[in-house]
Amino acid sequence: MKKKYTLFLAAVLLSFMGFSQTVTLPITENFDSEPNQVSCSATGNTLVSNNFSNAAGDTDEWDPDDNGTSSTNTGPSGDHTSGNGKYLYTETSGCNNTTANLESVLMNWTGHNVVQVDAWYHMFGTAQGTMHFDVKQGAGAWQLDYIPSWTDNQDLWQLRSIVICDTNLLKDSVQVRFRAQTGTSFSSDMAIDDISIFGVSCVAPGSLTTSNLNPSISIDL
Repeated sequence: MKKKYTLFLAAVLLSFMGFSQTVTLPITENFDSEPNQVSCSATGNTLVSNNFSNAAGDTDEWDPDDNGTSSTNTGPSGDHTSGNGKYLYTETSGCNNTTANLESVLMNWTGHNVVQVDAWYHMFGTAQGTMHFDVKQGAGAWQLDYIPSWTDNQDLWQLRSIVICDTNLLKDSVQVRFRAQTGTSFSSDMAIDDISIFGVSCVAPGSLTTSNLNPSISIDL
């Protein structure tokens, strides 16, 4: 009886502490396995992805879609991967001035000197909103706008590469978040696809060498 009670207490404590297994790098996600869904609320869509989820505490969702959004002159006409696959986007017909958080799984960044996050984004529309990138480690608070937020109005997929070398983050239980702030009308659909998170090798300063230098060339450092 005592043993069962001890095991039960341990399970309760782990649950209370929010214990969760972390995944190691690299991780990639193209969202091609997602069924199409459209929601204009904070609780409409549950993604099947093991790497990313629609997070709680926002006012909108990232919607899986293919072959173009329902409104003209906004959103992509196809995904980034092949042109025929899936992407996630924020539906803004009737969902103006909302926030949609796309949150990663818990990751273990231990052992990496640098971590790079690559994401392809599409921001097309005259009332386009802003995209934000947040990060947090462990039970700490989200670091909002780890890089400056961005916006655009171009009908093309573009790459956003984020390099993280903060030693306070290169630990276990790290999460990243893409936070979409939609615009003022239906013409602010934004999309995201082909997210990759991976460790990057660094060259130690002592291993750098120089050769074939021209003494007449000067470099300002």
